[in-house]
Amino acid sequence: MRNWTFAGYVGFGDRTDVDRILDDFPASAARKLLVGIHADHKAFFDGSTKKRSLQANAFICDTRTFNILDYRPKNKAKIAEELLNISASINAPRFDGFQLRCTWPSPLLIESFMRTAPMAIVLRIGQKAFEAAGNSAKRLALKARDYEGLATHILLDFCPIERFRADLVESCLGELRTKTSLGLAVGGIDLGSCGCSKELYAVARKFPGLSVEAEATPDIDPFPIKKVLRLLKKADGKRRS
Repeated sequence: MRNWTFAGYVGFGDRTDVDRILDDFPASAARKLLVGIHADHKAFFDGSTKKRSLQANAFICDTRTFNILDYRPKNKAKIAEELLNISASINAPRFDGFQLRCTWPSPLLIESFMRTAPMAIVLRIGQKAFEAAGNSAKRLALKARDYEGLATHILLDFCPIERFRADLVESCLGELRTKTSLGLAVGGIDLGSCGCSKELYAVARKFPGLSVEAEATPDIDPFPIKKVLRLLKKADGKRRS
């Protein structure tokens, strides 16, 4: 299911942030701009309706964007129900799917949701999920196989921001590329760190078409999208980024 790739971040506040970045986003870029919004069950269902509408306004209808809700469910046993309720209630020009911020949700429940509302699913692998796989690249890839045909991407985000471990990430990406057809992505990237950018470049060179979710606060420190695209384009070689 490796199809489109993306580069961007989660944490947009409203459309102004998106428009500011799209102004500098190359029309010829092969990667989509990841436009993500943070949410958990309480914030979405019990929070301010006005705030939710303002955030959803960031999900604009533009072929250059990949619009997802970074969602932490209240109850993993009811994740299908929660995702259905949210997808039915978001009023946005285009809403592409979810990034799931929970440890190995039930593939059967994800399948149940997808039968009713097929959308993009980015499966985030944080520290707890990696620990649940025995901190093993091979076991992680085997668990990820259960999400074939359900998730579009698997995003590795288990390294501390201050220390992006290229060796560990490369090992996991290698196993995932061999054992699954999921789109590959890495997260928790601090592009303000020269060392982190070099590590990312080293990984991207070995995995052309890698997607990236960086750490940033759009209203304070706009994501340097051009820098990322240049880095990934160089790493891809002749492939466009």
